[in-house]
Amino acid sequence: MPPMIADQKDLEARMDTPDRPDDSRTASALVPSSTVSMFERLACDPRVDVEKLERLIGMQERILAHQAKAAFDADFARMQGDLPIVAEKGTTNNGRYARLEDIIAAVRPVLAKHGFSLSHTSQWPSDKAVVRIVGILAHRDGHEKRSEFLTGPDASGNKNGIQGLGSALSYGRRYTTLDLLGIASSADEDDGRAAGKTAPPVAPKGYDEWMDNLSAVADEGFKRLQDTYNQSRAEFREYLSKYENPKIEALKAKARRVAAS
Repeated sequence: MPPMIADQKDLEARMDTPDRPDDSRTASALVPSSTVSMFERLACDPRVDVEKLERLIGMQERILAHQAKAAFDADFARMQGDLPIVAEKGTTNNGRYARLEDIIAAVRPVLAKHGFSLSHTSQWPSDKAVVRIVGILAHRDGHEKRSEFLTGPDASGNKNGIQGLGSALSYGRRYTTLDLLGIASSADEDDGRAAGKTAPPVAPKGYDEWMDNLSAVADEGFKRLQDTYNQSRAEFREYLSKYENPKIEALKAKARRVAAS
């Protein structure tokens, strides 16, 4: 085996004691230019054990990935306190909701302040019966978090095919955005504070058990959830629609994922 040269030994020593990141540096800055130059010299030196060099490079990549995730988590925790409560300006037969355009407008400056960006992609499986919407929350240091939502075209309200597809895509983007950021919404359209909201009344007796059953039924698919919901007591459905609408939306999304899998 070729002898180890000084640069390679020095590299191993550096990688055994990696720098700890701080708030003022990005992941790319955590790799000193001297280390990059060292890799280049080692790669061109015929005396270097290539297999060992590859392991060292892999180790360095894992260190950087760990540091990038740590920076993501730290900035995400700080960002949570700055995320606004979004006014629920959209309406459906089932209640009010925060519209996608209002959510994006509210969170975009906060994301930029803390070094995040949000994007979405849409993917069609081969059978084209459903569309997969993927939300991507990326951080300036390179780590990212994803949320996926599977759905078919929205056929409600006598929509045509194009309208149904657009509605489904919008819903998927809204759902993944809320999932990634954990945003709260409020029907109050004041300065965004929900502290003054009136607490909902006590749920009807047996409501919690009914919700537990709905959650279990959602694992059996959308049709099963729909049938069970429609056959349930009216007072349960009314309370859920009026005071806890996000819960039924989450169950519907869960059931659709089961049907699409």
